[in-house]
Amino acid sequence: MTAVKLISPTQYVQEAAQAVEHAKKHVYLLSMVISDHDETHVLIEALQSAAKRGVKVVVAGDIFTYGEVGAVSCRFATIVMVHEIRTVW
Repeated sequence: MTAVKLISPTQYVQEAAQAVEHAKKHVYLLSMVISDHDETHVLIEALQSAAKRGVKVVVAGDIFTYGEVGAVSCRFATIVMVHEIRTVW
């Protein structure tokens, strides 16, 4: 059985961004909330960069949670549209 490792949100964002940077074919990200914050810019930029280099990027989010916190940021929504990142809500 594999041990589960609990990590901080900051460490998660850093590790997720590194994984996205190494992706060659596709990235599937499932998240309750993706906020446009200084701490998440590295992940959002990694998704953008992956899409630019031809990696299929799909971001799935919980529409109910997004509705509660005020929807997706304009910056993230623009990146999604410009770089043809597929979103599933």
